[in-house]
Amino acid sequence: MAIYVTADIHGCYDEYMALLDKAGVDLEKDKLIIAGDIVDRGSGSLEMLRYLKSEPENVTFLKGNHDEDFQFYCSELKSLYEKEGRGLTLREYVDKYPEIFYWNLSDRYGTVYELTHKPDVKIEDFAGWYESFSKMEYFKKLEIDGRKYIIVHAGYISDEEYAGFCNKGGIEDYLKNNIETFYVWARKEGYDYGGEDDATVVFGHTPTVIESSVFYNKGKAKVMKKGKRRFINIDCGGVFRKHDENCNFCLLRLDDEKYFYLYD
Repeated sequence: MAIYVTADIHGCYDEYMALLDKAGVDLEKDKLIIAGDIVDRGSGSLEMLRYLKSEPENVTFLKGNHDEDFQFYCSELKSLYEKEGRGLTLREYVDKYPEIFYWNLSDRYGTVYELTHKPDVKIEDFAGWYESFSKMEYFKKLEIDGRKYIIVHAGYISDEEYAGFCNKGGIEDYLKNNIETFYVWARKEGYDYGGEDDATVVFGHTPTVIESSVFYNKGKAKVMKKGKRRFINIDCGGVFRKHDENCNFCLLRLDDEKYFYLYD
């Protein structure tokens, strides 16, 4: 059995499956952690949502900021479903409550709009996806051969250190909303203020193809150290491949810290 981590699939279902195949992942015996952002941007968000709903064996889904946003949409549609029941089709819900679908909530990448125009998607699907997203945890701690790992979407910080973080100046106020916001939205702050002594934080969220970022590494995973704290960014920006050939999808095997990339 081996333990793998990936992140930021962003609706790229086919690429995700190809990456698992290339790395030789066997989910009948291996374990996989997906560190957030399974939807938005790519063309296969529906396939990823159905994959999530199927509860694949040995796969752990952690919550990212895109997942959190989509869950909020699902909660609104779940409320409609519970209010109206099965009396309306999804398109009839869209027509009856346009403010819910297009005005009051953010659908920046058009994922919900696209889903509501698919004939085989029903409003009860959104209710089911809400339940699936609700089961997601924000981070996972594990130990392999004496090495401690913390898997999270954007940044990990302890409760005690988060309290001190919120008292600091010069920090984006939205990160002080609650600690869950830090888990899914922190960027350089996760490195500057987060982590844990004698542990490695494995995360994504900020693609390593962004030249202005401290995590820039030409589309490869980036390893950084700060005192007794270690960080590995595995978001290599795969969903942006059509814009930058350095973008890639990354899978990390924790047992030996071997990296697998979809595009060599």
